[in-house]
Amino acid sequence: MVSYIFPANPLGGHSWTVDDHFSLECATVAGSNPVALLDSYSLGDRIPKMKIADDFSNPVIYRGWMLTEPEYRRFEAAITARGLALATGTESYMRAHSIRGWIDSFRDLTAPTVLIPANADRDAILAAADSIPSEHGFFLKGESKSEHGMSFAANKEALPELIRSFLDYSTVTEDGTLALRSFLPLDHRVAEIRSWWIGGELVFSPIHPNFENPELINPLKLSSDLRVSLDTFLDSLRPGIQSLENRFLTADIALTESGEWTLIEIGDGQVSGFSRDYGPQEYSYFYKIISQEIEDSFRPEDERLFNLMRRVYSEG
Repeated sequence: MVSYIFPANPLGGHSWTVDDHFSLECATVAGSNPVALLDSYSLGDRIPKMKIADDFSNPVIYRGWMLTEPEYRRFEAAITARGLALATGTESYMRAHSIRGWIDSFRDLTAPTVLIPANADRDAILAAADSIPSEHGFFLKGESKSEHGMSFAANKEALPELIRSFLDYSTVTEDGTLALRSFLPLDHRVAEIRSWWIGGELVFSPIHPNFENPELINPLKLSSDLRVSLDTFLDSLRPGIQSLENRFLTADIALTESGEWTLIEIGDGQVSGFSRDYGPQEYSYFYKIISQEIEDSFRPEDERLFNLMRRVYSEG
């Protein structure tokens, strides 16, 4: 049976209660699946702290806050050492979570993008900028997120200073990677969509939680032509989604001023936010689907592999 692990409340002390943000999700899934808690503040330790019950079983799905690659690796190692198996391993997580992992599968469906080292010198930055269209300026993004208010440059000459400011206020390190993207003017009258994909197939495509504003147009209520083009665009994402070999991910899409749909970013489903209006009914529907897909695709050879890995970690 699929098990779930949620972040513990950072203010809970030794009581081990679930983080308030995920309390309703956790309460909903606990009625049908084993659940455990992760001390997110211990992810910098060699062995992160977790509270796991005896009935916890494979495979394991994390549902919580974003984790960096080193944090996720330590988390996976701690899970594996307990004889358990994450449904989404570190490599699979990073293929969806980091733009380095997904950009090559979607170059024709998203803004023109070039990856540059965060410590690139001025000449390298300007050369990168020359390799992509600049009609509307540039947009800067870290591996997994942008920093609002410090991500736009009207021209390439403004990029070196923008990058310095970006690094001062973001979690990107100087030896990390930045994504320099052509800025695409979006139709800000229309809400963005967060599409959810399980087992390589589209499950549902609600409004992105950051755009739940009654003043914005619901994309599902657009003209028939735009609805057809939306469905076509979602279908065009499928090959790229399936190529990432991640069983549970999201794709955020938006309408441009020119009336075309574009992919904003891919995300790992474990750390993607739901609608703020979701309740037990919506969560029950979602967790039933993800549990069935992950359990059906978790093979006996996965179990043997992770038992072997457990011995390696234990002996190390």
